Amino acid sequence: MQTTKISHLDTTQESLKEDAKMFLRQNNGSGQTGRMGKWSYSERLSDDDAVCGGILWDLFTALHRDYYVTRNQRDLVLQNINKLAHVFADTKTIIDFGVGGGEVITKQTVPLLKAFKNISQYVAVDINDAFLKTAQKIIGSNFDKKLKFLGINEDFEAMSPIAKHGKALGLFFGASTNFEEFPEGMLDLLKSFKRAIGKGGNLVMTIDTNTDPKSVIQSYNHPLHAEQIANLMHRITRDIAIEGDFDPYAWHYETDTKPMTYKGHDLLLTGHVLVAEKPMSFFIDGEHFTIKEGERLVVDQSYKISVDLMDVLCEMVGLTRVSRYDDSDNRMALLAYNIN
Repeated sequence: MQTTKISHLDTTQESLKEDAKMFLRQNNGSGQTGRMGKWSYSERLSDDDAVCGGILWDLFTALHRDYYVTRNQRDLVLQNINKLAHVFADTKTIIDFGVGGGEVITKQTVPLLKAFKNISQYVAVDINDAFLKTAQKIIGSNFDKKLKFLGINEDFEAMSPIAKHGKALGLFFGASTNFEEFPEGMLDLLKSFKRAIGKGGNLVMTIDTNTDPKSVIQSYNHPLHAEQIANLMHRITRDIAIEGDFDPYAWHYETDTKPMTYKGHDLLLTGHVLVAEKPMSFFIDGEHFTIKEGERLVVDQSYKISVDLMDVLCEMVGLTRVSRYDDSDNRMALLAYNIN
């Protein structure tokens, strides 16, 4: 397998620090909500490292029977791989927006790539450098030199055009959309995909269509997920110079849901929130932060939307749906679009 590694984004401590400051400014109204989720999948640097979000996420998705997204999505993709490979048989480059962890790559990505007989390039895009390294290793062990691997360490919400081998197919599995505002954030994301894939290409995505608050909360209600979100505060403590009494242990997790409507369509905003268990006062780069007991900071958020609403948004940026497949629970949908 031919391998090329490109790094477009600095995901070191400096990038984390700037994101964390925006995250911690939520309580004064000048920060950003729901944009820290990408840092909650961090890896350990040593055996005694308290940072282990990636491990906790893998355990949660494997052990919590009510978390349906990864399970239903995998089954839905695997059941329809051959149909997708037939419809998009002329695909030469596959661009994977958000590759995920090793289990997803092994059980979902590898079978999909093998079904597309004519591809010559696989582009893995992820802000998590560890995920890219895992993808490179697993893809390399499953394919010969005819498949070129290109790893791009970048936030796919701000993609540039990608050098491709012929017609491209973009993959967006998981439908994790953690932008602040709807629909602006979703439209910007779709425009980014369109730019990267190019005119005449295609986009295949899965979306979470479950807008039932009770079901959504139940799917996240597990100690491992609560610990994984709270583990973000250990990443902040480990990699950012903080002066004061910031306490990474003094937080607990809650799931928030908010029903919304857009153009007559229902959707559900789901927020993953950390609540401070005591007051704190600290400095980062000389900037003073105060946290009150009970302060709520939104780490990550996503929008559960209908297929009809996704079609409306896609049409607004020049995407036309050509196929749809639903899971047996009617909570996930697999959608394919042409890029006009």
